[in-house]
Amino acid sequence: MRILLNSLRRKMTKRSTSNGANPASVVLPEKKHFHGKRVVIVDDHPLIRRGLERMIHSEDGFVVCGEAGDAEEAVELVRRVQPDLAIVDIGLPGRDGIDLTRQLVSEFPGLAILILSMHEESDYAKSAIEAGAYGYMVKHDAVEKIGVALEKVLQRKVYLSPGIRDRVLLKTRRSRNSRGRARSLAGKAIPSPS
Repeated sequence: MRILLNSLRRKMTKRSTSNGANPASVVLPEKKHFHGKRVVIVDDHPLIRRGLERMIHSEDGFVVCGEAGDAEEAVELVRRVQPDLAIVDIGLPGRDGIDLTRQLVSEFPGLAILILSMHEESDYAKSAIEAGAYGYMVKHDAVEKIGVALEKVLQRKVYLSPGIRDRVLLKTRRSRNSRGRARSLAGKAIPSPS
């Protein structure tokens, strides 16, 4: 898989730089008379960006208006195109997607953010939501769920990939149960060991 990604990256970089364009921050042409939601994609893998772009364009009401390969390019892009939503990869080179989310939320409070990640641990999702994202999607769920996730995030409702949602709920339940046990033991004397 890594060899395939590296090969595609070299081909896309060679193709993009041969016409003078920066492959990581290409702004796609606006669709005339389009009255939908504008989306930017922030991911360091051109292949992932292209795949997401195709999936998003297959959904009604959305258009990808730009893409970036790292956090600095993303901030410049959002300033320039003023999208409604940003899809941000959690694992960016340099500053990660969580840190970028904090900055985007601070500078652009109306921007909805969906974090995209390969990590299925609930702690990552918790960090993303605490940073200001409205959604956390595992990459392998994007094929089937991208439209639902975009809609929820734009409505300022929390979207979590199904597996992540289950882990968060289980972790919350365990935390509540352990706090309940600690409270019930708080009033009781603890016997000393013999």
